[in-house]
Amino acid sequence: MSQRQKIMLGVAAVLAVVAVVRYVTYDGAGGASGKDYEKRISQLEADGDVSGLAAEVDGTHLEAARMALAALGRIGTPEATAHIARALGGDKRPAVRTAAAAVIGRARVFREMDALLTAVAEDDELAVRVAADRAVSDIFGRKQVVDLKASKADRRAAVEQLRETWASHKEGIIRFYEAKRKQRR
Repeated sequence: MSQRQKIMLGVAAVLAVVAVVRYVTYDGAGGASGKDYEKRISQLEADGDVSGLAAEVDGTHLEAARMALAALGRIGTPEATAHIARALGGDKRPAVRTAAAAVIGRARVFREMDALLTAVAEDDELAVRVAADRAVSDIFGRKQVVDLKASKADRRAAVEQLRETWASHKEGIIRFYEAKRKQRR
């Protein structure tokens, strides 16, 4: 086989892999195609179907998972936010973990602070740590709370200090945000 044939074969193999990845990641592999998932997620949210939304988070369609996480955040029940925290702590896809951290921060889901802090300290993906740190920072009202490029041991030590701060200031922070919400009404 000539060098040119080897290159062409390599290019064909790469294109085949890209097609499979695109199908599984974006077309839903037997699930959503086009914008069907948007209607389905909107209906699940309107019905308050937390388990249906959690199934969408666990599905193969990345954008559907992100939309389902946002819907779970808007629902805001302890059951719904527990699914978001589970995605933050355990989903294999960094984009899903990043979205979960952002939803927790945007919705100010204080009961999931531990999941955010764990992600800041433990997650191997910088993008996830950035999103989790941003969420923690928004809640604490300060800029970056941990050096995200520090070693895991250093991040763990910093997070332990944050856990102590959270334990001692949690009630005041929650009262502050509740007062802000009342002012907006």
